[in-house]
Amino acid sequence: MTKDYLKPFQKRIKKTKPKTVLAKKEKTTPKKVVTKKSVIKKEKKHVPCVQYTDYQRAKQLAIKAHKYVLIKYETDNCSPCAKLDREIKRNEHLREMIVKNIEAVKINQFRGDQTTDFDIFVAPTVIVFNPETKKILIRLEGTQTFKKLDYKLSRLLKKAPKYSSKGNFLAHKEVYSHNIDNDSPLHSEQQLLYSSLVSPQDAP
Repeated sequence: MTKDYLKPFQKRIKKTKPKTVLAKKEKTTPKKVVTKKSVIKKEKKHVPCVQYTDYQRAKQLAIKAHKYVLIKYETDNCSPCAKLDREIKRNEHLREMIVKNIEAVKINQFRGDQTTDFDIFVAPTVIVFNPETKKILIRLEGTQTFKKLDYKLSRLLKKAPKYSSKGNFLAHKEVYSHNIDNDSPLHSEQQLLYSSLVSPQDAP
């Protein structure tokens, strides 16, 4: 038996239950899940370098494949000639046009290793012609050649019709009614070619 003087303390102890201390929950902010967008890199087209061949072989290949022929006349120690070479190597659009549509020839005037059907007085000179008819479509001379070649060639390939296996350009009034190359001295010959291809009743 418990002593009488302890009873009041025992009652107090029973009434006071130990407080349970709850640990505060730390607020956890949801982490943002950052999804990396898959970046698809566009692969650049690899445009091969322009391969030069000799004049006679270029004409044969161009006739067989229905392409144009480009002749690049240059000389030794010619800074505009070097600029033109750098432009062809640097400009992918220009290279692509030449590789796909043209057989290219490089001729050094001082060495005289090849002869062509054209008279050349200035270096550099670039001539683009139809190998079957030998009609000049682009003629660029001097220091501005490297600046104009891309534009002139783009314009020619966009506007000029393809030629047939017979060697004549197909009749195309919209093309030959305007000057293909304003700088070319042979514009009158182009108009004669147009008039020979289009009948009188179709002529503009």
